[in-house]
Amino acid sequence: MNSLFSSSSSKTFCLCVGDSLCLICSLLPALMVLPEASANVIGLYAMVLAVLLPLLAFVFGRYHRLASPFFEFRGQCGLIGLTMLLLLSLIMVLHELSLTVLLSLLLSLILALFLLPLGRSLLRSALAHCPWWMRKVLVFDQCGQGEEFVAYLERHPEYGLMPIALWELNGPSQAAIFAEKKVIFGDLLCILLTDRLRQETLLNAAQAQFTNVLLIPVEEGFAPSLFAVVDLGLVQGFVPRKPQKGPVVMLGKRLMDLLLGSLLCLLLLPVFAVIALAIRLESPGPVFYRQERLGRFGKQISIWKFRTMVSNADEVLSEVLASDPKKMKAWEEDHKLHKDPRITRVGLFLRKLSLDELPQLVNIVLGEMSLVGPRPIVQAEIAKYGEVFAEYCRVRPGLTGLWQVSGRNNTSYEERVAYDHAYITTWSLGLDVWILARTLPVVLAGRGAY
Repeated sequence: MNSLFSSSSSKTFCLCVGDSLCLICSLLPALMVLPEASANVIGLYAMVLAVLLPLLAFVFGRYHRLASPFFEFRGQCGLIGLTMLLLLSLIMVLHELSLTVLLSLLLSLILALFLLPLGRSLLRSALAHCPWWMRKVLVFDQCGQGEEFVAYLERHPEYGLMPIALWELNGPSQAAIFAEKKVIFGDLLCILLTDRLRQETLLNAAQAQFTNVLLIPVEEGFAPSLFAVVDLGLVQGFVPRKPQKGPVVMLGKRLMDLLLGSLLCLLLLPVFAVIALAIRLESPGPVFYRQERLGRFGKQISIWKFRTMVSNADEVLSEVLASDPKKMKAWEEDHKLHKDPRITRVGLFLRKLSLDELPQLVNIVLGEMSLVGPRPIVQAEIAKYGEVFAEYCRVRPGLTGLWQVSGRNNTSYEERVAYDHAYITTWSLGLDVWILARTLPVVLAGRGAY
């Protein structure tokens, strides 16, 4: 396998270690309910499984530096399932199987489904700050979108790619450009952006100089992530990915919303009280802020937030937009202002950690929103969604979503719409679980929040 995706590098071993630690933590509830004598024996086997299975996955090339987070999650689900199945078999052989043991295994399974992607996300975010982890890349642009692509990689260091130079390939001397840049920078990862249908000449010229080449086709109106590739020998086809449907999976999503939403409401009541007190102490006005948004089927819903702005926010906004054309343009484009003068100090803290959104758990329990989905929009944003608005109306808006865990306000509005489109057209319960697990590290890092 090409070394670009190979797991032979010792750098990917830390991903294996991270999975082992998360598996060990998730297995603890199952071991705690067993009698001490059985727990000692089964616990030893469980720890061996938690270390050995990720290690075997590493040896057989299942860990990659460059990989889709969601497809990584699929691999982790396989690892979790195999671990739990083997542990269940051990318990059946070495100890009497009971309802308590089964429930503890179920708890361990649920914990593992959240802890492993959470641990992987936190680890990749931490590694993104380590120079030895980041892979230097050279970007060659044949379609005029190089600067946008480089900016995207810089906004998402968790992918581990650090662009150090960008060139446009407009002339016939492509081979000479590749040769010249290799002499200057060495044999780095070469990324090719192209919108041409036939890339054999370009690929051959790049591969003659660079060991690792990553080709990224840029076709207007075509998003490869929304399709599954079908190999037909010398021909490849693309099958559109479809969201999960049917009453069973939809019931599963609603039950997850209801159970987790209700549980979080109860657990976070003390947090709500502290936030409410802080808001009242800093500035006069109500604790909560109600806003009309568009929900499922395009119906108006009232969503609730903790107030993060001064009480006369509308007047302040009008004054700022009237006096600053740049902020007026930013508001028209994204309906967001960087360093918004309306936001209070407590409000800034709440927004940084997305705590202002917590009252929407009530909307989730009532069935107006979901834990995961596109962010609820206002009437003025319909035009920016274009044809995607019809898709938006088919689902409940969410407290978190694919856009939030992919950069939030660090992305453009067009990217936000694209993320919502990708979520709606490829939705699955697994995708919801992955997004929920990714939400916590993104919130704690405060990335893209203002």
